Amino acid sequence: MAKKSAIEKNNRRIKMAASQRNKRAELRAVARDKTLPAEERFAATM
Repeated sequence: MAKKSAIEKNNRRIKMAASQRNKRAELRAVARDKTLPAEERFAATM
């Protein structure tokens, strides 16, 4: 059985990933857009 702290840590990770999902999707779209300059696309990956 997992420690309670490990379970809580995993729940925090899930919550953080859900809250950042839109931002990551936007950055991923910029990085994959071939019409943008390479500098902008690279900046979206950083």
